[in-house]
Amino acid sequence: MVFSSIADSHGQPIFTILTSTSQSLNILKILSHTSWGSDSRTLIKIHKVIIQSKIYYGSNVHKTASRSSLNAIDSTNNTELKLTIGAFRSSPIYSIYNIAGEPTPEIKRNNLSFKYLVRSYISNPLPSENTDLYDELENNGIIVDQSMTREQLPSPP
Repeated sequence: MVFSSIADSHGQPIFTILTSTSQSLNILKILSHTSWGSDSRTLIKIHKVIIQSKIYYGSNVHKTASRSSLNAIDSTNNTELKLTIGAFRSSPIYSIYNIAGEPTPEIKRNNLSFKYLVRSYISNPLPSENTDLYDELENNGIIVDQSMTREQLPSPP
């Protein structure tokens, strides 16, 4: 399934992500107040729990969305990270992720996809049923048969 834009019917999950994270943004705005707000380490933990869990849940599916839809999700994530570390709006995005100690959204989505691919391979090692998974791994330079070996664990008597 490929999502083409935020407005069409296939983009409804992405639109849902944007609305739910914008509601969570209000919580972060209150907690990150300059005179009595929390410190940045606590806000980053809250950001991971409240916002990133919503953004990256099902990232394997919405990874195939159009670039503009992914940019909309990434821009809300960037805004929320700027609030957590107290950065200016004009701060470079990569420096924000570096200060927060977070990988960029593209790297995070790829990491989660590879974890999913490995779990799928372990549970179902037949190449005929996982051809899309094998193709994506091979496109990224990973040969499954050389990377992972399946060992037969001894069963108790």
